[in-house]
Amino acid sequence: MGTWARTIPIGVLTGIVVGSATPMVSSLHRRFIALGVLSLVMLTVVLATGRAREAFLFAWVVSLTYNRQFWSFAPIVGDHGAFGPYWMISDLLLLVLIALWIHEAAVLKRPQRARDWSFLRWYAPFAIVAALSVVDAPEPVWALSDLIRMAKLGLVLVYVSYNVGPREWWVVMAALGAAISLQSILGIVTVSTGRLGVLAMIGLGGSGEAAAFGVHEIYPEGFRRAHGTLAHAPYLGAFLVLTVPVFIALALTLRTRGGRLM
Repeated sequence: MGTWARTIPIGVLTGIVVGSATPMVSSLHRRFIALGVLSLVMLTVVLATGRAREAFLFAWVVSLTYNRQFWSFAPIVGDHGAFGPYWMISDLLLLVLIALWIHEAAVLKRPQRARDWSFLRWYAPFAIVAALSVVDAPEPVWALSDLIRMAKLGLVLVYVSYNVGPREWWVVMAALGAAISLQSILGIVTVSTGRLGVLAMIGLGGSGEAAAFGVHEIYPEGFRRAHGTLAHAPYLGAFLVLTVPVFIALALTLRTRGGRLM
């Protein structure tokens, strides 16, 4: 109880901030308001539990299934759509994890030791080929974007090597289970209601035609796809193919019948 008591001043401070920022917030898109609320919840959990790494690791894995790109680099490199550089919500959470890692190593002086470097034998060939292909790339911006993605993958692998042990592995598994369960539920709701997007499903997607905007308007023939917030059904399908066998295998190791069914 004492641990959660510290959330009281957080709630008071949040109320003051929200109250003073209401005129500005009212002009924002509902998506950004929702993200702001989730950020406050996330901060509250971190401060109340004192487990920042686990909390942000959980949030980062879940956010990987939120496929919403922001093309903030268009004024610099031009508009190349999904082939150009962009950032996602998961990138921000990854930066938070990296910042926490740096803080632990540089400020708290916690010993750092990589658990395994064997991933290099699999990662290095792809990274080398990607770097060499830039030399003769007909679209330099596209090639640069691929290099950024490749570098981000390498950064994730290094972070995992240093920071993910047995406890963190279970955090990742729990986050994957939560994310895929949520996305599957949203996919079912998408098909059953014919509405696109989480806000539209609950009637907050706008007014007039925007509120009624659904899959049936894009596909008059009645073609509907369960994709959650992953934008495309094959993305959700890939997550299911990758994770469902793992969770079935884990379920077989549980002793209680209720745990296995869950």
